[in-house]
Amino acid sequence: MLRPAVPLFILTLCTLSASELLAQRIVHEAIDEKVLAASLFTGLIENNLALKSFDVTYVTEMTSLRPDGDLTIEQVKSRLVRTSEASNLVLARMSVFERVSEKEESHSRLSAVAFYCDASPLVRVINHRGRGLLKVNDAADRRWKLGLPGFHSLGFISFPHHAAVLSVEDPYWRKLTIPDTDTKATVQGSRDAIVIRTSYADDSPRIQVAWNFNLETLMPKKRTSYFFHTETGERHVKEVEDYQWAERSGVFVPVRIRCEVKQMARDVDSGDLLPYSEIVDTRFTWQSVNEDIPDIVFDWKSTKSVNDIQRILKGELPDDGS
Repeated sequence: MLRPAVPLFILTLCTLSASELLAQRIVHEAIDEKVLAASLFTGLIENNLALKSFDVTYVTEMTSLRPDGDLTIEQVKSRLVRTSEASNLVLARMSVFERVSEKEESHSRLSAVAFYCDASPLVRVINHRGRGLLKVNDAADRRWKLGLPGFHSLGFISFPHHAAVLSVEDPYWRKLTIPDTDTKATVQGSRDAIVIRTSYADDSPRIQVAWNFNLETLMPKKRTSYFFHTETGERHVKEVEDYQWAERSGVFVPVRIRCEVKQMARDVDSGDLLPYSEIVDTRFTWQSVNEDIPDIVFDWKSTKSVNDIQRILKGELPDDGS
């Protein structure tokens, strides 16, 4: 376990009044900028880890308009239920994919799937083909194969974080809890703090990430990722993620996350690289947070078809056939 090199100004997310008192201390006391940054990250990590069990429905809309005129829209509605035992969960998902092209035939597709998980390495799957089993090696492998969102990485990795490769699974954010010279925080007025972390290669800046923290909630409102051009040194925006939070059972959970990623595509006719954006906008509805989850939600026997998956997404209990 990593230990801070110097004492931290720890931000405890217990009650709103406690957060207000801490915010006042941040504004009115002289706090080292490196310690303040590490403390804000520590508070965010502890908040994410405090999300033990939950029942959440979320709708994600992904939009991309490429320079060649191809428009891609995908809307995915998911319901994820997890008990206090992290190995026990059910995930139901229904997605509608549509692609409109100026040069090719447009097409769309609809898919639905549900996963039931417990401590076994075999995940039970229901989709339009029927029932099946999916073998997973560990928690990271399960997250990737099932497309589980990474609530543990909120504020650090763009949502949803599926950990497509093992290197992404390395929780780099844990290192941010140790004050260092590459990460600094600056208080802006009485409500905000800006934290900036810069990564260097050969003494030149290569990547920079900036967080805008709300000092009343101690949660980030925005995270912006930049990269520096290797030849000119110019800084360019790569990714912007905005957050809206709500407090539930003493934990701050997202109610909306919008991420815009800047991309480049080569024009077929001119060969020029042209910019475009991919936008991922997710809205959450939390039925429960850190409360007991009814066992009926995990009734594998009652889930037999796409219609049953639709009922789970609507928050209805499975039909036991009686």
